[in-house]
Amino acid sequence: MAFEQAFYTSATAGLSGSRGFQFSAASPGLDQAILSQLLPYAQYTAPPGCSPRPTAGEIAHFPVALAFHRLPGGEAVLLRSKYLGTDDSGRSGNFFTHFLVSKDPSEFTTRMMHLLAWEADFWQEGNPQGHQQLAPLAGAGAIGPAQTEMRIAKACDLLTSLVDLVQFENLINCFQTGLNPQRRLIIAAPDEAVAMMVGCLALVLPNNLLERLTFTTYSRNPDRSDALICGTAAGSEFALGAGTEPSRHYLFDFFAKRFPKLPQNTLFARTITRWYREKDIGR
Repeated sequence: MAFEQAFYTSATAGLSGSRGFQFSAASPGLDQAILSQLLPYAQYTAPPGCSPRPTAGEIAHFPVALAFHRLPGGEAVLLRSKYLGTDDSGRSGNFFTHFLVSKDPSEFTTRMMHLLAWEADFWQEGNPQGHQQLAPLAGAGAIGPAQTEMRIAKACDLLTSLVDLVQFENLINCFQTGLNPQRRLIIAAPDEAVAMMVGCLALVLPNNLLERLTFTTYSRNPDRSDALICGTAAGSEFALGAGTEPSRHYLFDFFAKRFPKLPQNTLFARTITRWYREKDIGR
């Protein structure tokens, strides 16, 4: 499979013909209409409490925003946004977003894609060649059986070390019960923990639910994201401390240990969590 791709960042030259934030490069299959639809997802705001001029060491610990969205025309979009610091003019707040786009959503909804994307080596954090035209990216989702088994085993280990599995079971239950009517899941947790929860959830969902799983591993303000599952940081601009649980979302705050309470988890949620607890998911 091959994906169309685009880069968005602050650049001295790019597709806009001027300097500043813009699409700096794109593959030929992405016309202006598609790029315009990608634009709302080309964003990154540094987490609360960080220095306005962070060092390279500090930036290395900023959350990564890995996200999956659907466009109005049905196209599927997988993207990764990374904070860079200053741009060429010395202005702070620069970031780099790498987009992958497919007109066939099934190419992104293979069960392993969400886990593979977190540590994939195809993501770019700059455009060193300066080319404004990119070739489509081929082979992004390719993985053999041995790699699949190893990646699932690693995901099980990470999930159980990063996340309270009682709350992971609760999260699966909330995802199921919140689909109709759609109720978002806001997860205040480290970016890798959010990625593992999303990836491990994706592994077990039936295709009809997997196609509805839009997410981002980080947004400073989840109110500005339309993702069904949205990760955020401690001290988020989102109203994490609200006294009542709004009907439009479930809040999982792993920093402050605040979680939704539902009457009873489903058999599906209990079974899947047991598989992960016993590391039996890949058998």
